[in-house]
Amino acid sequence: MLTALHGLLTGRLKMPTRTVDPKSKATENRIERYRVRFDCRAQAALCAQIAGACRLVWNLLLADCERRYRLTRAYGKWTDFPPENRPDLSTSFFTLGQRFIDLRSKPDAPWVRAFLGSPWGRRYRVMDLSWLRDMPCAPLRYTAKYLTDAYTCFFKAWAAAKAEGKSLGVRKSDGKPKGFPKYKRKFDKDDGFTIPDGVRLDGDRLHIPKVGWVRLEGSGLYRGCKPKQVRIRKEGTEDHPKWYAYVCHEVPVDRLKPPAWT
Repeated sequence: MLTALHGLLTGRLKMPTRTVDPKSKATENRIERYRVRFDCRAQAALCAQIAGACRLVWNLLLADCERRYRLTRAYGKWTDFPPENRPDLSTSFFTLGQRFIDLRSKPDAPWVRAFLGSPWGRRYRVMDLSWLRDMPCAPLRYTAKYLTDAYTCFFKAWAAAKAEGKSLGVRKSDGKPKGFPKYKRKFDKDDGFTIPDGVRLDGDRLHIPKVGWVRLEGSGLYRGCKPKQVRIRKEGTEDHPKWYAYVCHEVPVDRLKPPAWT
């Protein structure tokens, strides 16, 4: 269920184009897009800060994954490492999520010290990462889920190309294979964060952790249905940003919007 919701919010799963047989399923997931209206500028600034923290977590975890891979390549085969020194090459959500917890709460963890002392962690060495503790944990940790999915897509594409005897090619921007996860920048178009669970909706108002209650402006077709997950995204331009909430509702089949041709 979590993977399906994540896919809907990121656009990796196609939305159903027609209703389903009520006998086959009691509910369906549907996403509605709302404009977020803040009560004050401070709320917008906090959302931007949370989005920035998610970018930082993504870049830190990606840099550490690259460090582990490069160490393995430099040493030889992964099995050549002494068992106590073998780098963990896993990119699973569980593994990356635990590394985020270490970054946030255990800055003295051995792998964190090793990362910051390496060439891949040089740019983060002078940063004070303690401010991550002031950010909501769940949205930041869920960034690891997006990175896991990015690696999964890359590995699938790489395996498919290899099976056909082809190459993925190389990106001109950084020299890495096409499809490999990219580092995020401040002005990227997909800037935002996800509230993965525990969504609090009260009428046309949404509670964003550490930000407070904000007003949602939209059709509200499925308002009153159970909210499962919310993706908060900044769109528009940097000078005139607009924030939107993509709310995934659990909708009873009798409330599903009929197809346009009926």
